[in-house]
Amino acid sequence: MATSTFTLFPKLPPELRNRIWQDALPQRFVFCHELLDPIQLEVPFLLVNSEARGIALTWIQEQGLKRSSHKDRRIPIFLRLFDPKNDTLYISLDTFKQFASEPSGAHETSDGVITYVLPTFTRIAMPEALFSIPYEYTTLSYVFRFYLNLEQAFIIIGARSSLQPDNSLNVPRRWELQDIQAPMLFWNYDSGLFEWRDTVDGSKEPFDPVLERACEWLNEWLIFHGKEHFEVRSAFAVRK
Repeated sequence: MATSTFTLFPKLPPELRNRIWQDALPQRFVFCHELLDPIQLEVPFLLVNSEARGIALTWIQEQGLKRSSHKDRRIPIFLRLFDPKNDTLYISLDTFKQFASEPSGAHETSDGVITYVLPTFTRIAMPEALFSIPYEYTTLSYVFRFYLNLEQAFIIIGARSSLQPDNSLNVPRRWELQDIQAPMLFWNYDSGLFEWRDTVDGSKEPFDPVLERACEWLNEWLIFHGKEHFEVRSAFAVRK
């Protein structure tokens, strides 16, 4: 009679047993931005006139938008998926630790069995309140262990702890980053240090310590991975 137990497995050579265990593991870990919640967009041009409607419909098709099933609204609502090339991923206070540590089990092993595929987005945003917590995991160095392709980090001034949906569609509304005319921290690859840019007479802005706190211990990771470009700046999030 057939049995589901392979009683001879413990007697196999250790190298073969290890290989069998490894082959049973997932081979690749991928950050699937397609699974992120879509954002909500209103397109009032559809209701102006035929000329505006034609242009709006062409734009909607080019953007790959999908109309919401809620047809009882006066202004048509469309949903758009996250665009890693143009959008900024917002990491809330509640989800930061999970986001930063989630790939920890997906790095490449010594024999190359498990690999972690870098996500394609290059910009993230976080609330300033995150960097008032005195723990190492609330710095960008904690994120940079796995998200090595990041180029920009925005610290959102006065942000709500979580930009969650507050509408009947239960999907996030569109938020835009509004840059602040304030100093930014720019990574100098040659010197291996962060430098302030756009300062006025070397004076300090009230939120400069927040940016400095965000960059604690980050130099070592940037040097280790040979990162040439990275910047940290403050911004406001404006709902559209």
